[in-house]
Amino acid sequence: MSSKENKKEVIDIIPPNSFRRSFETFPKKRNWVPIFKFRRVGKRKILSLVGVLFVILILYSFINAKAQVSVVPKMEKFNSEFVINIDKDIEKVDIFTDTIPGHLLEETNSLTKSFPASGKIITAKKAEGIIRVYNNYSTLAQPLRASTRFMAASGEIFRTPTRIVVPGKKIEKGKEVPGYLDVKVVADQPGEEYNIGPTTFSIPGLVGTPLYTKFYAESFEPMKGGFRGEKSQVTKEDIQQAQDSVVNILKEEGKKVIEKKASDSNSVLLKEALFQEVQSTSSPEVGTQTDKFDFEAKTRSIALVFKKDDLEKLIEDKLPEGKKIYSDSLEFHWDPQSVDFKSGKMIVNLKFAGNIYPAIDLDSLREKILGKKVLEARKILEAMQEISKADIKVRPFWRKRLPSSQKRVKIELDLTQRVD
Repeated sequence: MSSKENKKEVIDIIPPNSFRRSFETFPKKRNWVPIFKFRRVGKRKILSLVGVLFVILILYSFINAKAQVSVVPKMEKFNSEFVINIDKDIEKVDIFTDTIPGHLLEETNSLTKSFPASGKIITAKKAEGIIRVYNNYSTLAQPLRASTRFMAASGEIFRTPTRIVVPGKKIEKGKEVPGYLDVKVVADQPGEEYNIGPTTFSIPGLVGTPLYTKFYAESFEPMKGGFRGEKSQVTKEDIQQAQDSVVNILKEEGKKVIEKKASDSNSVLLKEALFQEVQSTSSPEVGTQTDKFDFEAKTRSIALVFKKDDLEKLIEDKLPEGKKIYSDSLEFHWDPQSVDFKSGKMIVNLKFAGNIYPAIDLDSLREKILGKKVLEARKILEAMQEISKADIKVRPFWRKRLPSSQKRVKIELDLTQRVD
């Protein structure tokens, strides 16, 4: 078979329609002109947007420009000693006599608290009660001497504390009825066994006489109070311990209230200038038989205080000329010489120490650095003798210069630096 015939056979195998579809799906030549135009339009928009953003940033950097300047002054330690006078009768600080106004703070507290009685005592008590004694013997009244014995049906003996006279029998509605008298009787011996219920009584002393069956008694309520054993009682030590406990609580409470009042008014309270007293107490007597008892007390706390601001005015007068003191660094050693709560006067020997620094005109500093570059402004500040360090922060962060407006530059002293 020839080569022509072979080619024909290969072509004949492929279906005509399939060949046409393959040809039709081959990518056509693209038109690049519209795509190029679209990209050129996009570049213009991007450039315009970048330009707008750049303008916005420039405007923002001017409109919102701000600077925060923190200046650390050169600080040194300073200490001194002088005598101050506190007087509640003056209204203003007197720097010539080193006298400052004083104020009296007062608080009254009361408390009632229960305590157990620790004392023990062996006690015995006789039961008591009321019986009705009958006279069914004669119409005449019959006297019975003191300590006459009455025996209960169960055998317990009770006695009349005093002499009694039992009325005679009488006629009521045509019948004889015995006369009677209600009397108090006391058990012959102490103990709970005499706390008996209602019962009948005979008189042992009349045994063998005609009177024995004609004189008798009965009770309508139980006998009460019989006891023999150990009971608690209040001792002198109990009362002293109760007083110490209650008074200590009241004094501590009063002290806290006074301290809070002093703190709220920014006043100085010295421990020697706080006086506390017990105004009244109430408690049972020593020997009172009880398991628990109440102790009540009332105390008064009074303090002579003075304002911290007034004290600092005196301290400022003791500083070297042109210096100020950092109040948070102040340390005090108080030595009260006398305190008179009645007159409201106190004399105190004061030693103090703190960090002092030069008096710096911040407005003048601001004028020197307005509109300056950040590095230049820092050099200007740190070159001044009264300044040891300066920190400058600007906003927005990319700005290299401080704003030229005074309102946009905030300057303050940093007094928290440690002084060696």
